Amino acid sequence: MNKNKFAITPPMGWNSYDYYDTTVNEEQVKKNA
Repeated sequence: MNKNKFAITPPMGWNSYDYYDTTVNEEQVKKNA
């Protein structure tokens, strides 16, 4: 794979760290699990 090419489709899923930025804590992660 060429390092200058993007994925054909975007990565799927939900990343709690992106949503909560740097304020995520254990309680929030467990609520969303």
